[in-house]
Amino acid sequence: MNRISEIKTFSCITARGHTEVRVELQMERWAARGSSVRLRCVHDVPPHLLDKVVFLRHGTKIFQYIKNRKPPYRNFTTPGAVLNIALATENSIILQNLDFAASGSYSCEVSLDTPIYTKASSEKQLSVFRTYFINCDKLLN
Repeated sequence: MNRISEIKTFSCITARGHTEVRVELQMERWAARGSSVRLRCVHDVPPHLLDKVVFLRHGTKIFQYIKNRKPPYRNFTTPGAVLNIALATENSIILQNLDFAASGSYSCEVSLDTPIYTKASSEKQLSVFRTYFINCDKLLN
């Protein structure tokens, strides 16, 4: 991106107000116990303005990415799931080995470096369910 594009993007965000920033959490609504689910924080903040992305469960941080921090990721406890830090990116996490305690509301937030501003996505619900396997041969005999 050239300098003129950067200035236009910055002007666009500050001139139109912060409500123009789009943030959406994308994830499956249902997941089987023991399986995995990917959470993606989709936003339209240009990379040079992005400062931080945070994933939350019931309003509590479970993962945080901060640009220019070494290491850039910070992992918090996630009840009922294991967050695989090796597969995390600045806008995506994978919760593995899901248990019922992982059910609940999830959201994400993005923060801009300049101007200083944070916007959250709407919450999405995850329900972890148990799968049952029935031996049909036993039912028929």
